[in-house]
Amino acid sequence: MDAAELDRLGHQLIQAGLLRDGPLRVKPTRADCLGACGSGPVVCVQPDDVWYWGVTPADMDRIVRQHLVGGEVVADLLFHTGPQTTLP
Repeated sequence: MDAAELDRLGHQLIQAGLLRDGPLRVKPTRADCLGACGSGPVVCVQPDDVWYWGVTPADMDRIVRQHLVGGEVVADLLFHTGPQTTLP
């Protein structure tokens, strides 16, 4: 994810009311590698322990809308889930 894409994501999170202070805030960050670089771009949602792979800008729109706002995992983008993850 380049700087422009991260800015776009930040704007999406502001519009969705998710970029704020407090325990339920969403904090977008870049990482060089989350241990799954070959499947990137990878988006890891914590504390849900859900990892999405091959994420495109359109996929990110779905992740924000469906998972972060709606609370529902985007099943067709899943790369990995932890043992406590509840799937639809």
